Amino acid sequence: MKRSNSIVSAVGLAIVGAVGCQRDDMWYQPKVETYESSEFFAGGQASRQPVGGTVARGSLKEDALLYAGTTNGAQSQVFPFKITKEVLERGRNRYEVFCLPCHGKTGDGLGMIVQRGFKQPDSFSSHRLRSASAGYLYQVLAKGYTQANGGKVTSGAGKYSGKTDYVHPAIYKKNAVADSWAMVAYIRALQLSQHSDFGSLPHEDRAKVNNPPREEEPASGKH
Repeated sequence: MKRSNSIVSAVGLAIVGAVGCQRDDMWYQPKVETYESSEFFAGGQASRQPVGGTVARGSLKEDALLYAGTTNGAQSQVFPFKITKEVLERGRNRYEVFCLPCHGKTGDGLGMIVQRGFKQPDSFSSHRLRSASAGYLYQVLAKGYTQANGGKVTSGAGKYSGKTDYVHPAIYKKNAVADSWAMVAYIRALQLSQHSDFGSLPHEDRAKVNNPPREEEPASGKH
């Protein structure tokens, strides 16, 4: 009798253990995974698109100057925030990551890939780009630039997508808005460095230009 009870208890424990092992709710929770299919919605896609006309919290880009580079509907001549040394340093960093391979260290358009055979872009020191507004330069970074449509700044999406005459790709997906403006500020600094008026330099800097330090000559018999 005791033997039978022991067998029944062992079988019962085995059944309970087996049932317990089948509870995998922690692994397979009742939720929808990204891009998962679903029979509940028409079209079979579980992930839903935002309702038309709605804007996600924090994505209402009301500041046209900051996000579009425009003031009263026209390309802006000013920046959306104060340009400081820290902003220029950030712009230099982003410029060297995204722009230097094509545009070169000084913005002359002789970057390394141009030296390897790619088409040379216009120098930032050219009259056209020195005369361009800050908003225009920002829009080139944010939207891209194509020869189509009269060479105007246009979006890379839509009818210009994949065109072979695309001159400058949009890099907005790789760059924060503030970083794009910092890059524009650094480009302005490069332009100024190549076209600055000697008389506008501080007195101490003009003295350095007029009297550059001489290199020490090696001692006799030494090289």
